[in-house]
Amino acid sequence: MPKRKKAPELTFQQHIKDFLVREHRYGVLEQSDITDTEHFIAEDQLWVFLKATQGDTLKKLTDDYGTDARDEVFKAMRKELAHAPLWMLLRHGLKVRGLEFRLYYPKPRSAESAAAGKYGETRITFRPHFYFGENNQEIDFVFFLNGLPIVALELKHEKNQTVHAAVAQFAARDHACKIFQHPFLYLAADTSDLMAATDPRREQNFRWPDEHAPDGGRVPGGVPVPRGVVPGTLARSTLVLSGPRTPPRHRGRQAGAPGLHSVPSLPPKPHGAEGGG
Repeated sequence: MPKRKKAPELTFQQHIKDFLVREHRYGVLEQSDITDTEHFIAEDQLWVFLKATQGDTLKKLTDDYGTDARDEVFKAMRKELAHAPLWMLLRHGLKVRGLEFRLYYPKPRSAESAAAGKYGETRITFRPHFYFGENNQEIDFVFFLNGLPIVALELKHEKNQTVHAAVAQFAARDHACKIFQHPFLYLAADTSDLMAATDPRREQNFRWPDEHAPDGGRVPGGVPVPRGVVPGTLARSTLVLSGPRTPPRHRGRQAGAPGLHSVPSLPPKPHGAEGGG
């Protein structure tokens, strides 16, 4: 009996996964690593980052709260996320019992900077086939910065569906779920094209982000992303160079938040990506 051929979309997803591991050296999370299932935080990832970069501050917290210090950090995180967007905590930091913690460090301008070593501790990981909700709904990829969800990606293969199906899928989701609130970038892609938004609630929010687009090729929020880019869009230098931009739905309350910068290009497509699996 001949071996059943793998669905083209799954082949494309595997290509993207392999590229991200091979070229960007991102770690792959297990679903069980995402221990906060309301806010979708990989808590161990964030804890490791805090210990590596802010050990002295953690020691002060531990001196006061002992083994409960870790719980105090994540209680403070959940409390803040109840009224503040994640991008704001990434930008301003998290206060825990009067102590301030940075949740990431942007790339310093000089390798001689005191922050260079702390930037080196920043970890980007991703979860392919990310499951959420009581019915185990799926997003193709979710990307994490030190355990915090920052980018969601839906992929389609043109043999079956186009990028527009991925956009419609985002818009039809239950946006009360935190995974459609915390990330600052939502990407919909097929084997040729990419559309992006900072707010996934409406199909109209997704744009063709290339230099030939009628609007000048910028996603709402001003993120330049060349057409056809998927892995390059998710390069480490892109995601952590200067942090998340203020999403349009929050603009006005916080102006001038740092934004994403230039985006590298797509690697060669897998054999048969255009027309077959």
